[in-house]
Amino acid sequence: WVAPLTPASLQHELDLQRTFAEWGTVIGCKMKVDSSRSAAGYGFVYFKEIEAARDLLKHIEAGGEAPVFLGKHMQVRSAFFKNDESRTENSPSIQRSTPPNARSARTAAPPI
Repeated sequence: WVAPLTPASLQHELDLQRTFAEWGTVIGCKMKVDSSRSAAGYGFVYFKEIEAARDLLKHIEAGGEAPVFLGKHMQVRSAFFKNDESRTENSPSIQRSTPPNARSARTAAPPI
């Protein structure tokens, strides 16, 4: 889970990936949008290696500097998948498609 993401962030997905690539191989990013297709303010970064996500979280928890994206320090938290039944009609939808193997492969790290 990463924030803040603004409507301008939607046009800079590759820059978001590059921002987090310092920590490991980024296989994709998702930015949440609301019904008007505006950024909901947060998104997800998917690393290939779970160690990359863990190292980044440990770094931030230890007081290290958070990644900077579009001039702002990012808030970074651990994320988890919710069951599809938990989605409601008013829930934000996904702007980007699911990264390759992010949900199906057991080797991909969970998102942050």
